[in-house]
Amino acid sequence: MKILKKIYNVFKSNRNKMFLIIGVILFVLCYRGIPLMLVEKPHIDCIVPNKVVEGIQFNEDNSIIIQGQGLSKASALYVNGSYVDNYKVIEQTDSEMRVLLPEKYYKSPQKLNIKVEMRINSELLCTSNNAKMEVIASDFILKPEINGVTPIRLEYSDEVLQTITLEGKNFNENSRVFVGGKQYESIFEEDSLIFEIPFYDWCTKKSLSIQVIQSYNGYLTTKKSRMYTINTNYQNAKQGLYEYKWLDDAHSILDINASLCNEGICDIKDIIMKNYLDGQRIFNIKFAFSEDCILYSVSSEKVEGRLPKTYLEIRESEQNSGDSKMIPCTFDELCTLLNEYEDIYIIMDMIDSDDANEIYTVYNYITEHINKLGIDLREQLIVKVNTKESYHLVSEIYPVASVVLELRMLLQNEGIEKCVDFINSTGIGAAILPIDMASLELIEKLNDSECRVYLDGINDNDNILEFIENGAYGTILPYGLDEEYRNRLQQEWVNYAELKLNKIVRLENAIEYLEEVRKSDYICFISVKDDARMGLSEELLKHIYKLGAKLYPIENIRSSYVLISQNGSVIAEDASERNKIVWNGKIDDAEIQLESAGLDFGNYSSIVINRNEYSMNQRGINCVVYDSNIDRVIDSVNIDIYAGEILSRKEEANDSFWLDKKRNDENYKAVFDYLSRIGNERYLAVMAINDDASFSMTKELQDVLNGLGLQESLLGSYRHSYIAVLDSGKVVYEKIDNQRLEYAVELDGMSIEVMSAGGDVGSYSNIFINGIDYSQNKRGLNIVVYDKFMKKVLDSVCFDLYADYEISGW
Repeated sequence: MKILKKIYNVFKSNRNKMFLIIGVILFVLCYRGIPLMLVEKPHIDCIVPNKVVEGIQFNEDNSIIIQGQGLSKASALYVNGSYVDNYKVIEQTDSEMRVLLPEKYYKSPQKLNIKVEMRINSELLCTSNNAKMEVIASDFILKPEINGVTPIRLEYSDEVLQTITLEGKNFNENSRVFVGGKQYESIFEEDSLIFEIPFYDWCTKKSLSIQVIQSYNGYLTTKKSRMYTINTNYQNAKQGLYEYKWLDDAHSILDINASLCNEGICDIKDIIMKNYLDGQRIFNIKFAFSEDCILYSVSSEKVEGRLPKTYLEIRESEQNSGDSKMIPCTFDELCTLLNEYEDIYIIMDMIDSDDANEIYTVYNYITEHINKLGIDLREQLIVKVNTKESYHLVSEIYPVASVVLELRMLLQNEGIEKCVDFINSTGIGAAILPIDMASLELIEKLNDSECRVYLDGINDNDNILEFIENGAYGTILPYGLDEEYRNRLQQEWVNYAELKLNKIVRLENAIEYLEEVRKSDYICFISVKDDARMGLSEELLKHIYKLGAKLYPIENIRSSYVLISQNGSVIAEDASERNKIVWNGKIDDAEIQLESAGLDFGNYSSIVINRNEYSMNQRGINCVVYDSNIDRVIDSVNIDIYAGEILSRKEEANDSFWLDKKRNDENYKAVFDYLSRIGNERYLAVMAINDDASFSMTKELQDVLNGLGLQESLLGSYRHSYIAVLDSGKVVYEKIDNQRLEYAVELDGMSIEVMSAGGDVGSYSNIFINGIDYSQNKRGLNIVVYDKFMKKVLDSVCFDLYADYEISGW
């Protein structure tokens, strides 16, 4: 008390000093104390990750995330009490800071106390609390050891994928397998690692170097095994036993394509035979698989359409086209032709010659079908390859007699010397060289290797004269044998195509019509309505008899009558003057029903083929012309005998895939077609909606979905989520909801994960197959189709069923 009293007396005696001191105290409080009391200090809740392993990457950029409050104004960082001057801020918000610390902090085991600092003003600073992060020793991660590999020598085993099993020590779920520096997915099973390596990845190598590297949290560590080497059967790859009988005086290879049709429509077999008669012997034909797994010839590099169609649909589509089109034929049909003509040779050109699975499937198919036919066509079927890998794979699968090497890809990837070395090592005796890559030096080297050169891509014969004079053996012809032949053939093919395919449908004279039908190999169905006797001329009756008719009603009017004829021979015939006639049966697997009713017995005509009505149902003779080879109606006409044997034709007599022929919306048709095809047993189809797929949904499209076995309705389900999975045409899963949907399943060894969010719950779509998202993730119905036959994702597409049926996809 005495001290306080003395202080009071001092201030009382000197008031000015008292006010000065009080002012200083208040200034200090305002400048330092009050800001410290009022400001929100940064606070750290945790650090992610809070534990890492020394020397091992723990995320993409080894960044840490500091989580807490008041972090947006943090301007400095301290580790174990020391300021860090070279850290990097990647992102910074009030609740998070993502920073990169110098690598030195992660190189050895230690505990890290981390805090941040915030500047209040030019002189005041405040710091957060300390948060702990630990760098632990890597001793717990054991170094892997490879002690043995099965098989000890890698050889082709009738599969595109070869299985390798590694035996050793310290393997676990985090062990990763590398072959030649490339990582392969592996399975840990009873102290072993099992993985598969594609044939393409090893067939050109004499040995493989295998290494196992341990990972931690998905990232590779420094714990690696020693390299383990296994040999392959590459040393035995040289064939050298090929037969090239077809090369004798064969200086041209005709590339079969649609341009040979010259504004007409031609059958491939007709093209071959037409050119065969002109001296051509070797034909390059492209092949692809139809939806129903039939190998057939195609007319261009690209198979039209997203998904393969059935073989019959492909033939019908080509034949209905108004452009120059080439009607395909099956591999089996070509084999039959080769069996008849032993001096015809076909170079087999695959559409997707870079895909190992497709090559494997194609040549297994070829081998199987040749064996079924019981004929040896190896010399006539020439294998075409374009890479070392495809050569080795085909050589393992197919009993090759001769090989043609297409040089473009090999020259681009490996150069002249390695290309020539490969030809020398394999004994390949014929090669196709693009004209834009040709040189006299290369042709000379190939000739020295006893490999004959065919030049491809020729537009002007004068340009290749020098190459021919200097050793090129022949040419690939896109149009025909020579200029004179091309000019002559152009008009001939127009006439030929019209004669073969279009003449019948253009004839308007009844007598000429029946004569052309008789001469063709088409099946003719006749059904009479009302009457077909009054007004019948002797000439027309004569041509009816030429069809094979014996019971045609010439004595009585208004009789019922049906006739089925082919090549002038009767398949079925019936007549009645008292009753209607009904005939049911099958012809070449086509279901047929014919009905005829004269005027007094019902007065109608019906010709039903495969449940479709084709009769014009008019007075007189109703005639339908049918091609059983392609299961297709060619024409439908009526001959009105009473009115003077007038011939009239039914519009759109040909079969049509589309249910609504009047609809002009091409996108809508494409959606309809696509949905109709994904239920094939060959496909695994996965669907997921993003946003909405109901606004433009029609009952017709919904009926198609229901026809696939799907029960839920998208009609009226505005912005609902939706998932459907179909496996070989069977519904595995289907659900629709106004909430987000997720579904996961394993089918045939494949991991399938599907997510769908309608417009009110996120608007997204994900379709993962073996960890890869193939969904287009666009508004509408997203569909991914996996081809179980080819073992690959065939297509990814999105149909915008909200607006205008816009199609997005590969």
